[in-house]
This record gives sequence, structure tokens and C-alpha cells, in this order.
Amino acid sequence: PLANIGPFASLVGHFSRPDQKKLAFAVFINVVVVMLLFVWVGEVLFKILGINSNSLSVTGGIALMIAGLPMMLGTSKPEKVEESEEAQSWRDMAVIPMTFPMSIGGTTAAYIVSASGFAKNTLDLLAISVVVVLFGVVIWLTHLFSPPLAATLNPQGRAILNRIGGIVLVAISVQLLAGGLKGLFPILAG
Repeated sequence: PLANIGPFASLVGHFSRPDQKKLAFAVFINVVVVMLLFVWVGEVLFKILGINSNSLSVTGGIALMIAGLPMMLGTSKPEKVEESEEAQSWRDMAVIPMTFPMSIGGTTAAYIVSASGFAKNTLDLLAISVVVVLFGVVIWLTHLFSPPLAATLNPQGRAILNRIGGIVLVAISVQLLAGGLKGLFPILAG
């Protein structure tokens, strides 16, 4: 999330500070509720769809790699927000684009469902749920402090944050790919 300070700030910078705070909290609630659903029923949903945790992990790793490489290499372009003719309310942005895809994307869903699929018992699922809530807190804090923080950074500072975020995303993608491939091809684990 920290690599998204610039994009977050550009999306919500025109709102008043109280509205920015309300939006940050609304996104926090959205993220936590959706992610907890992924933890507790995501695996069942994917079983119905015929998708397993290992293939989901590999897919998530590929998607994360695609998202992270341009950031890491400094070739990503900031998203442009089109202005509508009417003034947009912070409520209009709480779900799309701030929750989806800015805070939760397909890769995040794949990662959470994959991790939940490897849970051995309810205690493991509770631990993942705690992590999900902590992730929601990080998202909330990122949304809350992005506009004032971005105002203090120059373009080079935002570019550095973007590259560091890309490195982290690529590292996580490699872990997802490796874990998923080991599960799909047990010979690789041994």
C-alpha cells in the first residue's frame, strides 16, 4: 500500500480532510469484510469453481509479477482519474476504485484464499483473520495519510516509493510462484 501513496492522494486530494477520513474508514471496513469472506468461504467457492490453492497461488504470483515489475523498473505510469461533469462524492469512490482495485485486487484475493486453503484448522483461519484485519489497518492508515504525505514528497520521492513497492511485490510473487509450483509438482519440493 505504501507504494500507492501518490495514486491514492491524486484520487482523494480534492476532497475535504473530514471526507478523506470518512473515505479511509469506509475502505477499511470494505477491505476487512471482503477479505474475511475470502478467508472463511473463499476456498469453498473456489472448490465449486474447480480451482485449487496451488493453481491459484501460481496465478496470483504471475499477476503480482505483472503488477510489480513495471513498478520495480520504474516504467509504470500513474493512473489518471477522469473528472466527471458533476462533483464526485467520497461515497462514490469508496467501493470502486478505492476498495477495488486500488486496495484489493485479484492477486490479494488469490493470496488470501490460497493461504486459507493451506490452513490446517480453525486456529489457523483465526490467525489469518487477524492478519487480514491488520492488513485492513495498514490500508486505512495508508488512505488516511496519503494526501498529506504526498504533498510533502517531490516526484523523485514518489518514484522511489513506487520502486521499493515494486521490489516487495516481485519478491512476494516469487514466493507465491514457488509455493504453488511445489504444490502442483511435488517432485520440485524434494
